[in-house]
Amino acid sequence: MSAAGFLAVIIGLLDECEIPHMLCGSVASGAWGFACATNGVDIVIDPTPTTGERLIARAPDLGLYVPADSARRAIETRDQFNLVSLASPWKADLIVLDERPYSLSDFKRCLVLRVLGVELHVSTAENTIVSKLRWAEECGGSERQMTDVARVIEVQGPTLDWGYVDHWCEELGVTHLLDQVRADLAADADLAADLS
Repeated sequence: MSAAGFLAVIIGLLDECEIPHMLCGSVASGAWGFACATNGVDIVIDPTPTTGERLIARAPDLGLYVPADSARRAIETRDQFNLVSLASPWKADLIVLDERPYSLSDFKRCLVLRVLGVELHVSTAENTIVSKLRWAEECGGSERQMTDVARVIEVQGPTLDWGYVDHWCEELGVTHLLDQVRADLAADADLAADLS
């Protein structure tokens, strides 16, 4: 199964179960910047216990493994769980929406895009930047997250709502990482100018 096929199955399942959802993570940053290799997708979901049970019951029919007890616990505690394809190396990390102000803002602002041929809700470019910086902070400055942020800024820079980005970076304590990405991009631009 291709990445596009897997994403279509997951989004189809979430739609069938009436679970609101939003693509985030590396696939979302690829939609706003440059695509990168990955064997998984990150999706924020907002299930109820009832719609969560529908997903748990329906997933095996689509060739997906879901750890039922872990899924139920994640839905109850607003955590995360996985859906794994039994016929390919693909997996989905389903992140249950929490009640933190930033998470709610991110989910509310999502846009409908076509990614890998699938129409779905996607975290905005601004929220992708902020979320990637937050994950980088939690991972001790993950180079991959920082690279993803730089790529989104390179492609979307002039169209970004920098007031929104700066506000949430300050609120979440990751302004220093945003400053680092900006400095690296400026240094790269200066080097490119020197070589031209």
